[in-house]
Amino acid sequence: MTKISVKLSGWLFSFAMLASTAAQANNTAFELINRSPEPILTVNISSVDATGWGPDLLGKEVILSGRKQIFNPGSSSGCLFDIRVVYQGNREEEQRSVNLCQTETLSFNGSGATNPSRSSAGGGAAVPQAASYDGTQPLRCGSTVNCRSQAETVQSMQLRWGAFSRSTHYGSTCLDAIRRIRTMHPAAYGNGDPGWVQPQMDICNLR
Repeated sequence: MTKISVKLSGWLFSFAMLASTAAQANNTAFELINRSPEPILTVNISSVDATGWGPDLLGKEVILSGRKQIFNPGSSSGCLFDIRVVYQGNREEEQRSVNLCQTETLSFNGSGATNPSRSSAGGGAAVPQAASYDGTQPLRCGSTVNCRSQAETVQSMQLRWGAFSRSTHYGSTCLDAIRRIRTMHPAAYGNGDPGWVQPQMDICNLR
């Protein structure tokens, strides 16, 4: 091998190492740990320069208490991000200006959770609190729950879950029913036909 080939190979190796180091330095993947006693139903991540929250990254999933999940928002917008989680009961908790290029794990323990005070721009409007339902009565369309409102239906089911979630089996099946209602597109939900909403609520009525 000639001296020119050796030098060229050395340059290529150095360039590859620099590119690899830069990629690692801008890696925004992190592990979100739920250290609160409540499940996390929504996770929003936005660049610190964004004017609103990004979409819900959990979709149909939830992060149960003590569980964790990996997220990677990408580094195209830099390394600094705001992260928000929403617990059952609609309480939310935020961590601001987190450098995800230097963060491998991020814990939420619920100690700073509050009721939403503003619209969740970019991530959909926050679910309003149900005014009359306390979670202890059976869920009934037109009686204890206004099934015409998707937000109130979800909120009432979450309150029911919170009141009777001591049973692991009950908690998982009720959360599945909540996810089915919560993730429906508003146009598909329409006015909440009791013919299919009530059977989902009945799953949370069982305990």
